[in-house]
Amino acid sequence: KLSEETIYLLNNILRIEPQNLLSLYVLGNYAYDKKNYTKAYKMFNVLKGLLKEDSQEYNDLEKKILEMEESNEKSNK
Repeated sequence: KLSEETIYLLNNILRIEPQNLLSLYVLGNYAYDKKNYTKAYKMFNVLKGLLKEDSQEYNDLEKKILEMEESNEKSNK
């Protein structure tokens, strides 16, 4: 669980440095865990573009992104 202060600080980091890997990763996972898939999807896609393809982190993000896309497709039917 992240404290409100931690979330605030990480969001501030992203305002200054929009491609900060750690902030994108932590806040993206926090949003994902809270089922805020819109925010998680956005952050994960930015992060994915910054990671080396086929790295473990890239593949983990790709899996979560696909899960969110599949979930979105099911809810739109």
